[in-house]
Amino acid sequence: GLLSVSGASCGLAGMVRYVGDSAVADRVREQHPEVVGAGRVQAWVVGSGGGDSAGDELAAALADGVPTVVDADALRHLEAVLDGEVREDLVLTPHAGELAALLDVERSEVEARQLHHARVAAERFGCIVALKGRHTLVTRPDGRTRVTTTGTPWLGTAGAGDVLGGVIGAVLATGLDPWDAASVGSWLHGAAATLVADGGPIVAGQVAGGVAEVVRGLPVVSTPARR
Repeated sequence: GLLSVSGASCGLAGMVRYVGDSAVADRVREQHPEVVGAGRVQAWVVGSGGGDSAGDELAAALADGVPTVVDADALRHLEAVLDGEVREDLVLTPHAGELAALLDVERSEVEARQLHHARVAAERFGCIVALKGRHTLVTRPDGRTRVTTTGTPWLGTAGAGDVLGGVIGAVLATGLDPWDAASVGSWLHGAAATLVADGGPIVAGQVAGGVAEVVRGLPVVSTPARR
């Protein structure tokens, strides 16, 4: 949960809220005093560190009617909570094992045919699927897919996916549609990891801090106003 908040607190969202376990909330406030409690949001990120309460938290987030990133423990409850409903404003962020569980196939099958299974999941659930891996695949229900080309092998470390969910949630809250938000968030996450790693090993908590530096280094593209 703390890593997810760290990703969301990358500076792209004007305000970040944490709603969940009180002990985690205390740790969040210690490391991120700018993060506040419950209130109105433009996007939710659910699942990282959710444990047994992830299903209830997912149901509450979806009832709020805003775009939602569904990660980690919340993925296990997705079908039950949706109960046949299609929500086009969701971004699912599974790794190969989580996607295998969603589709009731072996993990080895997903790893052998990543694009195929990402497309199957996107079509089945009617939403965006960001299959995490060496090159994350961001897939729409119609099969169109973007491949994240940023990143480093050092990013294959525990907790990196939690940070990614938070970054995507922050971008989603800016108003980008889910496919673009997941694509941009994944690209930023990979670029930040490459920057921070600088050729050496990293841990997940370091990645979020690199996002702002990556954004600062991007060229500014202006669109001329129409007369």
